[in-house]
Amino acid sequence: MGVVVDSAVVGVSKPDPAIFRIALDALGVPPSRTVLHVGDSLRYDVTGALAAGLQPVHLDPNGFCPAPDGHRHIRALAELAGILGGPGPVDAR
Repeated sequence: MGVVVDSAVVGVSKPDPAIFRIALDALGVPPSRTVLHVGDSLRYDVTGALAAGLQPVHLDPNGFCPAPDGHRHIRALAELAGILGGPGPVDAR
């Protein structure tokens, strides 16, 4: 983790795209669709990331997303490796 942005400190919260821009500015990273934002809330994380021009990844462990189109889904953080091009989760069988 490179930076923590507290909405109470910066005065803006998700889904406002400004909070995403504040985090990116602190990291020195320009907003783009190559930046992933992982979050568990469709309303706050997915909507906010899209508004900020980022690529949302919805952490949805039970597969209950009511709007599954238009963004990626994972059921566990271990699945991020597959999205990022690394080895995926180890099969426990």
